[in-house]
Amino acid sequence: MLYLNVKRILDLRGISRPFAYLLNNGFIRSTAHRFVRGDVRQIRFDHLEQLCLLLNCSPNDLLGWRADKNMKITENHPLQALSTPKNPPQLSELVKDIPVDKLDKIAELLDQLKN
Repeated sequence: MLYLNVKRILDLRGISRPFAYLLNNGFIRSTAHRFVRGDVRQIRFDHLEQLCLLLNCSPNDLLGWRADKNMKITENHPLQALSTPKNPPQLSELVKDIPVDKLDKIAELLDQLKN
């Protein structure tokens, strides 16, 4: 079953108040609430596009997939790429023990990754 996982990207982006963030960026209350709760049964393409632009991601980043109980699917099926991805740890957790003099190197690496 395909599902929309907006909360995952909001968490990865470090957005601590996702509902307010979505409201402040043009979504109405009911839509923002459904996105944050993960209770989305359908999505308009303009909302999908707005989320992608807002969160700097692709639709694939927002979609998840899990096989139904009796579904037979091969390991190399393209839908497997959408299987529940693991959330990487928050950046703040990764850098909290790194010496201050090394933080410049991390900033340089992040700049390279952006480009």
